[in-house]
Amino acid sequence: MIISSFYPHLGGAEQQAQRVSAGLIADGWRVEIVTRQHGPHFTQPPPKFEVIAGAPVHRIPSPGPGKIGSLLFFLGSLWFVLRESRRRGPYIFHAHALGAPAFVALVAGLVRGGPTIIKLRGGAAAFEDLHRSFLARLQFRLIRPAADSFLVVSKEMSDLLQKEGVAPHRIAHIVNGVDIIAFQPATPTEKQTRRQQLNLPTNRHIVLYVGRLENIKGVDILLQAWSQLPQPAQRDALLVIVGDGSQRPALEAFAAGHIAPETIHFAGRQHDVLPYL
Repeated sequence: MIISSFYPHLGGAEQQAQRVSAGLIADGWRVEIVTRQHGPHFTQPPPKFEVIAGAPVHRIPSPGPGKIGSLLFFLGSLWFVLRESRRRGPYIFHAHALGAPAFVALVAGLVRGGPTIIKLRGGAAAFEDLHRSFLARLQFRLIRPAADSFLVVSKEMSDLLQKEGVAPHRIAHIVNGVDIIAFQPATPTEKQTRRQQLNLPTNRHIVLYVGRLENIKGVDILLQAWSQLPQPAQRDALLVIVGDGSQRPALEAFAAGHIAPETIHFAGRQHDVLPYL
């Protein structure tokens, strides 16, 4: 698996990649993960190598801002994947997202002869926004005919890929799964206990957001809507924001100027979000 960021960064794609790798290992597959060692998510770079849930994780040094770091990751991970697949192949090359991971998977697949699978992150709006630039459109035109399979999470994305010229048999529509054992409605007693543990009110409605605080998530729209609620409705409820990201300072500044402090709570980044759910 090739992914731009991985544990200890805990986004949705990173957690999904970790769970997929664990499931594949449980079914007898050998899984190795190639990711970046440096990036905006890390104040200190994690180790170059460690084993997480049975999967060896190889982190490629990629210091530098923006495209410099991405280029270093592309070159370093391509060299690593080509070298290791020659020693221990055959491999299936599974890229999480377009860009550098997809190009590494495609080149490695062409050179070593292994199939390539590309998982597209996000929905159609994110895909269309990404392809507003000439470089992004050129990248996709190079990737489109070479990948063996594209994984998408919605029919919307499947339809969009077909409009872009990808044959239906090369598109696998696999919705994001939910662990129905872990995620079950709490009993009234459990709900009260968890709220007390999290220092949340036990006598108010709670509206919860869990995710990255980035423009693409639209949390600013949520806060604008919350600020326009009638005062009685605000007093009877609490908006809890769980997550972190580059937009957090701006969101907190907006909340300070437009939302009563007792009606909103920024919980920050949480390694385990289940208690909030």
